[in-house]
Amino acid sequence: MSSLIGSQLRMAKNLKKTGNLLAAHSIYKNILLHFPKNRLALMFDQQLTQIRPQKSALPNSQELTLTALLNAGENKSLLATALPLAKLFPNDNFLLIIIARALAGSKDVGSKVGRSAPEPNYAGAYNIIGDALRQNGSFDDAVISYQKALTIKPKVAEVYFNMGCAFQKKDAFNQALACYRQAIGIKSDYAKAHNNIGTVLHRMGAFGDALVSYNKALSANPEYAEAHYNIGNIHTALGESAAAIEHYTQAARIDPDDADIKHTLDAITGVQTAAPPISYVESLFDEYAVNFDQSLQVDLHYEMPIILKNTMLEVQKNASFGAVLDMGCGTGLTGTALRDFCDSIVGVDISKGMLEQAKKKQVYDNLTHANIAQYLDTTPLDFDYFVANDVFNYMGDLKNVFRLIASRSRRKTKIGFSTEHQSEEGFYLQMSGRYSHSKAYIQSLCDEYGYTMIHFSVVNLRRENGKFLTGALYIVEWCT
Repeated sequence: MSSLIGSQLRMAKNLKKTGNLLAAHSIYKNILLHFPKNRLALMFDQQLTQIRPQKSALPNSQELTLTALLNAGENKSLLATALPLAKLFPNDNFLLIIIARALAGSKDVGSKVGRSAPEPNYAGAYNIIGDALRQNGSFDDAVISYQKALTIKPKVAEVYFNMGCAFQKKDAFNQALACYRQAIGIKSDYAKAHNNIGTVLHRMGAFGDALVSYNKALSANPEYAEAHYNIGNIHTALGESAAAIEHYTQAARIDPDDADIKHTLDAITGVQTAAPPISYVESLFDEYAVNFDQSLQVDLHYEMPIILKNTMLEVQKNASFGAVLDMGCGTGLTGTALRDFCDSIVGVDISKGMLEQAKKKQVYDNLTHANIAQYLDTTPLDFDYFVANDVFNYMGDLKNVFRLIASRSRRKTKIGFSTEHQSEEGFYLQMSGRYSHSKAYIQSLCDEYGYTMIHFSVVNLRRENGKFLTGALYIVEWCT
């Protein structure tokens, strides 16, 4: 029996060497079916699985050829085969990973990408790998790869632009501006580069200069929806509603399927909706994640985590909040304030960027990337307290959240949350793109789903446009 296994292993090894990976894989799987602990079969099976990380759009024969070359360490031959394919399949993740591994001389994609010696035909590949790394959130590694591309071929506007995008994602604004300006120096009518300069300047508070750059983007491409949208945002920030509406309308005309543009136009024209697009909220907070704490706590005088904690302690009979779910946890400011008074605390947020910052604080027992309603509907975990600070103003209609919490409550579950306050009944989509809620609306949800309102107070949420934004703080208890 052992000789038979040996014969099969040798056959699989030879097939693997010649590039017939599917046949080799089949033999290994057959061995493991009868001898699940066979060490060599397990090892070879794992190797073959690892070099096929994702389903590829490549023809099967080409995929097998590339994996065979990679496995044999024939990186130059692999690149000679793969680089032309990258032009035909620019978004194929399998192909990008194969090229990355060959460039790095390693099976690891990461900082090693930048260490291989540059060769004349590899500049485009380094740019492709930089894009793949940037899309995966590896911004530092992406910059290294772009720099390698520029070392080989120095005057490529696209590479400078892509590197600028990586720096911008890190909120490294000066470096981003330098890259975008290099791109424009090579290609003066580079609309995307002009637009992104405007975006960075806008983030830096230089509204006038940002507007100039956005208009340069439109001069290069008059049908550039994003540039129109960004100009609308500048006019909104300046309180120039008519001009903002004009540009939002143009953006919606050019790109009628963009839900974010539609939401913004609805907000400024008074069209009422029940909720914003998920993409709108996700991209908004991803963009501000890195400097979010600084902006809120220092620039906007945001103290709601402490206010919520103190109010919860006043209401609570004892000093423990039990098991807490921080809904829309953001960067973890509320979790940090509550941690010492919780038996456990779990955070959920729609923004990956926010969760990355929250993870650094090390205050949560678990963090999950998810829509709040989706999480409430699927999680097996049980909670005593649900908190939502500066969250419901990005949700509009709160019926589903109240319903889901009530449906899973088995005891006197509490919800502590803030809203942007309004005196009119119901909830309202404001020009800011956020929602305000009335006390009467919150009371109607309590009545419908079995909660008692045990605390209500009017609070200053944060500063906005030079004055404090009026909000409300609630604690309600499920009691049926």
